[in-house]
Amino acid sequence: MTSPASNKKLIQKYNICLVNHGDTTSPSSKHIYLLGANLAKLGHSVTVVFPGATGDVDVIDRFFVNRPRLNVVHMKSTLGLKSHYASVLPELSFVTSNRFDIVHIWTAKIPLIPGIGARIFQSSKLVVHVEDVEMDMARRVGPLRMLSIRVSTIIADLFANGYTFLTPALASEAQARLTNNNPLFVMGAGSDFEMFANPPMEYTLPHKLPRDSVLIGLFCTLKARNSYVEIALEMLTLLDDRYFLMITGDGKARKIYEQLAKKLQVEKRVIFTGYIPDYSAIPSAMQQCDILLLPLLDTPSNHLRWPGKLTEYMSSGTPIVTNPIGPVKFLLKDSISAFFTPSISSSDLAETVRRVSESPKVATKIGVAAQKIAKNLDWSRIAKKITLFYDQLMGKTR
Repeated sequence: MTSPASNKKLIQKYNICLVNHGDTTSPSSKHIYLLGANLAKLGHSVTVVFPGATGDVDVIDRFFVNRPRLNVVHMKSTLGLKSHYASVLPELSFVTSNRFDIVHIWTAKIPLIPGIGARIFQSSKLVVHVEDVEMDMARRVGPLRMLSIRVSTIIADLFANGYTFLTPALASEAQARLTNNNPLFVMGAGSDFEMFANPPMEYTLPHKLPRDSVLIGLFCTLKARNSYVEIALEMLTLLDDRYFLMITGDGKARKIYEQLAKKLQVEKRVIFTGYIPDYSAIPSAMQQCDILLLPLLDTPSNHLRWPGKLTEYMSSGTPIVTNPIGPVKFLLKDSISAFFTPSISSSDLAETVRRVSESPKVATKIGVAAQKIAKNLDWSRIAKKITLFYDQLMGKTR
């Protein structure tokens, strides 16, 4: 496995196309945008392509207020179909009609077609980014979908010039499946470290809290039911009235949790902030918390994936209560850079949260330790390392 680490001065500049197939508000979209912005800062020409079926064409630019504008292309299906796959033909046409040096495709299945077309017709180098879904889905889907995943893996094996992976576990698992010796690079989920360590703007809490209160933050999506939110609300019932829970995120399931908070009689101690539209305000919201929660279920998927908010939590310097699953296990250490809970039961979470709040000096020290680790996961550093990975694909040296 190749893991470039040199930071020599950039010589070659590439025309790069980053192709995403998630919703424009998904974590992968945020990662692609930040990676692209930092690659652009290094002098590369960067185009980001989003599917036309999901999300708003301008949502990514609205989310990243005061960020460098990239060439963001939003594909629309010529047939008017609302599906991730409906924009494949427009993407194929766009990608193959532009001479990109590198086409880097995220969560690739059928949408590998644009990248394959670019490689065949324009001699572009094709990089496939693998996240948890591709490698883990075979364990939990039916035979037909599993077959499509296998076919996609074979196609990628034939056409890809290199791979990037979200976690080391994914890279290790992939090496056992892939037949070629193309370069591999573990990219991880980075963070905008400087912004999360030093928030550029102040976030104002919707409600003023008592002076001696302890604010627990849970940053998540509420698009669908989330067991973490239920556990966090149940945890609050085991803590006294000094403890407040701030749930940051929005979606269809919000009403369900508002009703659950009332049923548990903790609604006066739960703050639903909704969606924070300005990305620059999120770091301040994290730093206003005394504790940040990251409960992870012990599932095969969680052992392979890398929660994007983990690195952002670490960058904020706020103490984290979590459990050693996936990247948490190799990034953080209990009582040194995080507080591990024995399980994510409401009682264990409540006990760990109580222990953290009763030792504020220790908690601050541990939050700072995590922040120091996160500095090496800044997107600007990842962009420099991945540039060296691109050099390998292009046969260049620095």
